[in-house]
Amino acid sequence: MNTAPNVNGVDKGQYLNLLVAQLQNQDPLKPMDQQEQVAQLAQFSMVEGIDRLNTRFDQFFELQMLGNGRNLLGSTVEFQSNNGLTETGIVERISAEDSGIVLTVNGQTVTMDQVAALVNSASIGTP
Repeated sequence: MNTAPNVNGVDKGQYLNLLVAQLQNQDPLKPMDQQEQVAQLAQFSMVEGIDRLNTRFDQFFELQMLGNGRNLLGSTVEFQSNNGLTETGIVERISAEDSGIVLTVNGQTVTMDQVAALVNSASIGTP
């Protein structure tokens, strides 16, 4: 799930390889300017920081989605089942998948997109 950010078409590994190749192939009589080296190292450090920040945002987003889903645990929901029927059931389990939050309702796997409504369990079966 977490990958290095793509900065101007070059990922973190490629950027580091380019920097190392540049240092190895420089003319010893005309070495790279120290200010340029510092600027490139600062850019690399910034790319690493962005990578760590993206990882933290991914973790935070997953926790936030689980927190939102937690509110549904034990609730009665109306959902579109995989066979196309509208069904009602109690949310038994909530899990985080790569595709998003997944609920278990009446033993069926239900995505959040399939949930149509929260239902007051006292109103089930009444006209």
